[in-house]
Amino acid sequence: QKRNKQGTVFINETLYKKVVKFFQSKKYLIEHDGKQYTRQYVSMEIKRFGKLIGRPEIHCHTIRHSFAMKLVNDKKLSIDQVQRAMNHENSASTISYYLHNKPTPESLGVI
Repeated sequence: QKRNKQGTVFINETLYKKVVKFFQSKKYLIEHDGKQYTRQYVSMEIKRFGKLIGRPEIHCHTIRHSFAMKLVNDKKLSIDQVQRAMNHENSASTISYYLHNKPTPESLGVI
């Protein structure tokens, strides 16, 4: 959630079942004793685990960025599809965040 905007996250059924089993979820996908984990707690835990594995630069946005780059590079989705998946309001955000390594007409000498 960003600026009080809610988005939808899609996960495959196998991962969903593993998460429900691990967290023993009843009401929320990720919960403890029937209470939803806060965004701040999840963020803190991701940073903590990043440090534990020797990658202190890992944070929530790292995971989001990795997912978007996978959509762009591996799945070959269009900008519009990635924009919707990332819940961006316009494609300019998507382009600036995730296509910075892609060739442009200028870099290819087309223009």
